[in-house]
Amino acid sequence: MAKPRDIIGEILAIRERNLYGGPRLKAFFARVSTLTSLAEQWRDQEWINESCRSEAIRYIPIALVAAVQGWMGLAIRDLVDAGEPFASNSKNLKITKFDHDIVMALASQRLTAGEIIAHFVSCNRIEDVVSNLDDVIGSKVVPRARDVVFKNDQFSIEIDSVYDHLAASLQETFTLRHVFAHELDPKQEVEVSTLPGRVKFCLVLIGAYDRVVSESIESAGAGIRTQIANERIEPSTPSGMPPGTSSKRE
Repeated sequence: MAKPRDIIGEILAIRERNLYGGPRLKAFFARVSTLTSLAEQWRDQEWINESCRSEAIRYIPIALVAAVQGWMGLAIRDLVDAGEPFASNSKNLKITKFDHDIVMALASQRLTAGEIIAHFVSCNRIEDVVSNLDDVIGSKVVPRARDVVFKNDQFSIEIDSVYDHLAASLQETFTLRHVFAHELDPKQEVEVSTLPGRVKFCLVLIGAYDRVVSESIESAGAGIRTQIANERIEPSTPSGMPPGTSSKRE
């Protein structure tokens, strides 16, 4: 007889393994900036064994999707823990029903409602990212993400002008991740010169989605946030853009 899943243990273990306790986008940025540097090094480095190089670069899409899935979980957690209307909207998510132990863990404040709900959310395509946010926020995310403009002293990016390209790149990354993670020896390859751009495109697109999440929470007055019993762990606060970057709507 198969041993039942220990959902509470899984969530607590994820919390314990989280090396970066800051806001969700800063945590995402920290991981992805490392992937950017790695992709650039692998692009420029001479490899004696090309088969080893081909195998190594398969890691980038796998790690990039893991970062997106991690951000998605934190975004759902923060929205639900912010209170209404997001807590009620979360019933629109297609997730597994909770059992008695999970309810009791919530009642004892071992876990937050956001942590529990986020644990069951699926994110294997860009459509999943969008639909999950749509369901919890209660409005269409893509038009709002297209409206975002990122600016600093060096650049200005209007998301609307590049959204389709960014979304297509991320969807291809999800596909590559599925192939490389689940197939024994696929013929599919990734052009190493495209890796740094692929990672940066993902960062920009998730940055736009994160801005929508933050503005949604802020416009709702931040709600009533559920506190975690373990005082050294707190739900992350709404994040801004990567360091040195601001955004505005025009």
